Amino acid sequence: MVSRLIEPEPEPEPVAYCAKPVTHFMIEGETASSALLTVTQQDTGLRVSISSANEDAIDFINLIPTNASSTGTHAVDGVYSQTFAPNDSEQANIGLTIMWSKDSTAGNWMLDQAPVDFPLSSVCDEGGVHAVWENVPSTGPTEAAPTPTAAADSVLSIFSDSYDDLVGTDFNPNWGQSTQVSTDGGELTYTSLNYQGTAFAAAQDVSGYGYLHVDYFATDSTALGIFLVGGGGGEVEYLLTGANGSVEQC
Repeated sequence: MVSRLIEPEPEPEPVAYCAKPVTHFMIEGETASSALLTVTQQDTGLRVSISSANEDAIDFINLIPTNASSTGTHAVDGVYSQTFAPNDSEQANIGLTIMWSKDSTAGNWMLDQAPVDFPLSSVCDEGGVHAVWENVPSTGPTEAAPTPTAAADSVLSIFSDSYDDLVGTDFNPNWGQSTQVSTDGGELTYTSLNYQGTAFAAAQDVSGYGYLHVDYFATDSTALGIFLVGGGGGEVEYLLTGANGSVEQC
């Protein structure tokens, strides 16, 4: 009888995501979805950055962790980034469902239907395409929003200290977002924003109103979209640009 030692199969090397070209479900023919994905260490967690691999710019990302919490978001020069901290100091990976969309598309693409595990040991060359993360100071506005002048009987107020607001509005419905919401101090504050909904107690007839007015201030975003959702599920988007301002959109 002859015995021999069988060598175990080597563990596969983890995939390095350093400006790695990715597409919807990694299908080669899904060229419209092509993006560059970078996953690298950030403090004790990971930073995930996504930019377009063609001229159609990324306009939205949705990163859903399975065993981590979001610690910050950032967008600059067409690169959307989000950082994550592990729930357990002993874990080796962070699981993420990754979705993104572009200017010309209405829906989202996905890296994989199942969450993908990214090692906390991931390291990428900071001289690469995604070396755009900056520590932006989280300072609030230095001036209050302008005092509105519209008559109270002509306004449907959602969040304001100048008018009576709609009763029963839910500023943090559970729509699967990672955003943290606060209404303290007369301010509606979003942190770790990926997307966020506001739900009314009942549908509102806004056919008699001419404008949507928003005062806003952002510390680490260059673009902010607001979507009005109709009773049939249709959406109308308004894009706010700049770090702060007052917008009236008809």
